[in-house]
Amino acid sequence: MEQKRQEGISRLKKQLEEAKDPEELTEHQQAYLKRQQSTLTRLQCLPQRQGKPRYQGQPDIFVGVSIGLINPVTVAVVNVRTGHVLAYRSVRQLLGDNYRLFNRHRQQQQQNALKRHKNQTKGYTHQPSESELGQYVDRLLGKSIIELAQQFQASGIVLPHTQNLREHLAAEINARAERKSDSKQVQNKYAKQARISIHRWSYDRLLTAIRAQAEKADMTTETATQPRQGTPQHKARDVAIAAYHFRQVSSN
Repeated sequence: MEQKRQEGISRLKKQLEEAKDPEELTEHQQAYLKRQQSTLTRLQCLPQRQGKPRYQGQPDIFVGVSIGLINPVTVAVVNVRTGHVLAYRSVRQLLGDNYRLFNRHRQQQQQNALKRHKNQTKGYTHQPSESELGQYVDRLLGKSIIELAQQFQASGIVLPHTQNLREHLAAEINARAERKSDSKQVQNKYAKQARISIHRWSYDRLLTAIRAQAEKADMTTETATQPRQGTPQHKARDVAIAAYHFRQVSSN
């Protein structure tokens, strides 16, 4: 705002300095110059606005985010210097009373997946699309994560890299399938259904929503590699610690 004000003052001053002698101007031109002079006076009299202070959290406190199959997102607030976890949050905890919206969206996804399969079988070209509910849920999750970071005065949010996201989720699917049954047939059936569910949730959209909410709060975001092994909570913790170690190596 202050930059725009100064630019306007400079522009108006230049226009007034370059103007001809008022006696040589038409009545219309004189009226225009009078308006320009009034605008310049108002701009010069405006009080300077104090800029909003930038958010500054504790440099050792990070919020790590992990992506998963059952729970799209899990969060850990970590003291990255000591490795101590201050808090974990699941989707249910992040959404609170709005968790019902998450369940409703999952139900819509399942219903639409069934409709798409039937339409493909019948040769129909029209396919049902997801509503805006998923996007709204992502915004709620992003907002809740930022509020958690502010509560613990975290210095930033660490998100997982998306390059190998499918491979990480596939590893989680295989691990769950092996725990579900010793039968290869049962494992393959479970893995097939789980792979379909991967494509139902837009993880890129979710991460974009988190970044957007962080930007509104003037909070930094960065990325780190999410480990393949471990619980969602431990993965979120390790993502935050990995970002910290990368900073340490880069600064040396």
